Amino acid sequence: MGALLICGGMTPVVDSFVEFFKAGGTPVPVASPVGWGIGAAAVRFYEEPVLARKFGAEYRAYRRAVPAWIPRLQPWTNGREHLMARIRGIPAQQARPYARLAYYFTRRSLRQLTGRTPERMIEPLEIYAHVPGLLRGYAGLEQATAKLSRIDKRTRALAELKAATVVQCEYCIDMGSQISRQWGLTDEELLALPSHRTSALFSDLDKLVLDYASGMSSTPVEVPDELFARLRAHFDEAQLVELTHVIALENLRGRFNLAFGIGAAGFSDGMVCAVPTIVPPGGPRAR
Repeated sequence: MGALLICGGMTPVVDSFVEFFKAGGTPVPVASPVGWGIGAAAVRFYEEPVLARKFGAEYRAYRRAVPAWIPRLQPWTNGREHLMARIRGIPAQQARPYARLAYYFTRRSLRQLTGRTPERMIEPLEIYAHVPGLLRGYAGLEQATAKLSRIDKRTRALAELKAATVVQCEYCIDMGSQISRQWGLTDEELLALPSHRTSALFSDLDKLVLDYASGMSSTPVEVPDELFARLRAHFDEAQLVELTHVIALENLRGRFNLAFGIGAAGFSDGMVCAVPTIVPPGGPRAR
């Protein structure tokens, strides 16, 4: 829209050239400051905010690197190749009917969970769509998981997000941070996850769940009998199955996404986000 208005502002300039040529005089361009001003304002206050909401961090990086109003002879890239997955997903226009249905309901579900709709919000699902039967099975697993309710949302958020930070999946941490916020975790708690054992923000039960998620997400898995015995004092068998399942599923998601180079989608753009658990070379994984 801004470009159209700017072009409209150029109309008097072109007309002035034509009129001066007809009169046999020297063309003196007569610009329309009003048209230029309206066009510039439309770009600055309408188009740029729309692009920022749609593309998030990528657009902000572009604006920092590319001066406004200066044309480029070559396409811009921000040098962060990991923003693009290693293989291209199946877009809705080329997907089979079941996949398109799965895309629609997944977008709707994630919008309800996070309150946001970033452009690449269903990128993992689009990659699963290369194998329709697997997509159907995975979608069924996610659907069944979404209906679980034996453990409270805070416990589930802590377990899933801790697993994501240990596996270091950018997509999972990005989305998980926003969902955890919606489920009651504070920004301070998100940032305290790497040092949860010494943080006063977490209860003893919180720390127990975080230890379990960390141990399950380590390679090799580190869940000693003593840790599991303490869990049994707080959860019944069905709850233990549910807790273990959501942690294991987060590991599946994270390792799938990491292998395909699926990065953060932008669910937590402009907000506090949990950070990956950093493991020193040759050192034990922090719990």
